[in-house]
Amino acid sequence: MTYNNFAAAATRLIKSAGKECEYKTLTQGIYDYDTASVTNTETSTTLVAYKKSIVANQYKFPNLIGKEVAEFYVLNADLPAVPKAQDKIVYEGTEFDIQQVVEYRVVEVLHYVLTAVKVGS
Repeated sequence: MTYNNFAAAATRLIKSAGKECEYKTLTQGIYDYDTASVTNTETSTTLVAYKKSIVANQYKFPNLIGKEVAEFYVLNADLPAVPKAQDKIVYEGTEFDIQQVVEYRVVEVLHYVLTAVKVGS
């Protein structure tokens, strides 16, 4: 299987099995001398992600035991920037905080797997 076939298959599977969700990233602002504070800006993007529920245990994500944890498969082309921990995904009305980012690449970054925990769990 060539890179083009692999990329096409991954794209097709994520787009067909995934659902539309909102991806939020926090951009650090500039220091405002008048208010003596930094104002951060939240940027929101709509994209398609495939959600896979996972169970945390003492070997895999021990700090997330007892919380609702999920992995989101997201195409690199859909993201405005490289994802980072503490970004957020709103999936079917439920907000998740990203805890870990893993990239999958062949020649270039093809997609990311974002491990996230439900806010408030």
